[in-house]
Amino acid sequence: MTIDPNAHMHSQTLDAADAVPVSRRAAKNSRLGALRNLWVKASIAVMLAAGVTTAAIFTIQTLQAPSSPAAAADRQTTAQPTPAETPDTTAQTSTPTSAAVTLGVVGGQAELDRCDGTFTHTDLYGTTQPPVWAAHNNCGGDVILPWEIGQEIAVTINGVSTTYRVVETRDTPKKGATTADLAGIGGELLLQTCYYGENRMKFLALDPVPATATTPAG
Repeated sequence: MTIDPNAHMHSQTLDAADAVPVSRRAAKNSRLGALRNLWVKASIAVMLAAGVTTAAIFTIQTLQAPSSPAAAADRQTTAQPTPAETPDTTAQTSTPTSAAVTLGVVGGQAELDRCDGTFTHTDLYGTTQPPVWAAHNNCGGDVILPWEIGQEIAVTINGVSTTYRVVETRDTPKKGATTADLAGIGGELLLQTCYYGENRMKFLALDPVPATATTPAG
């Protein structure tokens, strides 16, 4: 049997030749893998950056977006001062109450019951106190019910008006009253009427208001 001494060398030469392409492919594949890894990482970085940018833009738009009309109204309402905080600059003025009565005829119950809007000079209370002028409350007499001491009244008698001032008030029983209930009352004249729904009468003692003195010029 003849052995070719170059056969083993030839086999080794072929193996070495075949190994070169394999090593190159492995290196190439390694480079491709590295490139793919870099591409994936770059893509992930780009997507993350895009997500952060989008979130930032959304946040800015949300902060800058106009509020709803209801929210704006709530802020406006909150900004308004409460009534307690608003100073009242309105001048407080009062209109003086017109106070006037007319004295009528002298008489008794019949004259009182005529209900003509005047006060009747009655002798039902005797003569031990100032003259009494009376009127039923539902015939105009109730005008005197709210008047108190200090009230000035224009009293008209026989067409002449004179200013009087209330100097005293007195309440007496409506039923069972006597002249003793008026003892010591002052005034030049008295006005009288009854309270509504009560067993009481009201008397006002009036004195004329002195005329204002004037100093002659010069």
